[in-house]
Amino acid sequence: MTPHVVRSGDHLLKLAARMQFDATEVWNHPDNADLKKARGSTHILKSGDLLYMPEPAPRRWLPVKVGKVNRFVATLPMATMTVTFVSEHGPIAGQACRIRELPEQKGLATDAQGNLTFRVPVAVATVTVEWVGREVAYELRVGDLDPVDTRSGVLQRLLNLGFILDFHLDLTTDEDELLRQAIAQFQSSQVLDPTGELNATTIDKLRQAHGC
Repeated sequence: MTPHVVRSGDHLLKLAARMQFDATEVWNHPDNADLKKARGSTHILKSGDLLYMPEPAPRRWLPVKVGKVNRFVATLPMATMTVTFVSEHGPIAGQACRIRELPEQKGLATDAQGNLTFRVPVAVATVTVEWVGREVAYELRVGDLDPVDTRSGVLQRLLNLGFILDFHLDLTTDEDELLRQAIAQFQSSQVLDPTGELNATTIDKLRQAHGC
């Protein structure tokens, strides 16, 4: 097994498709036991993590006919994504949506809990969810969510949950204080002591509220 340093946007299915290995087999390999224990999920890796993978398979060349038109068909592995949309009034249910980069996916809409589920090619880095009939669009970065017990992972989840807004980050010169205030607001929403400091209970509640 060869060590691979995880980069931003890497996730196991994407690496498996690119390097042609079995994702489940690699994740359960003894060499990855420590990473599996630390992360718990194949979907949430962090830049700098060390993932052991098999040596790349030998390149397989395809025959071509000189002077002729040669056609090749590639089947892209797909991954399932679920995004939940909620407002201060509750889940945003029954909202028709489309994926800008994947126009072939028709009839998408949020369910009663505000969940939108769709399929994306594993190599895609970003997708844009557009609400039909509204001037609303959300850009989603595929495989970019950091573990919940990291500073960046906490910041990402608080952004997604609305406790921090993008323009707050643009305006502030003290991101640490902004993060502390957002943690305190989240703690209050969960009927926890609003200390603004992370602890095991807050991290667990944040994981539950965010869904992962």
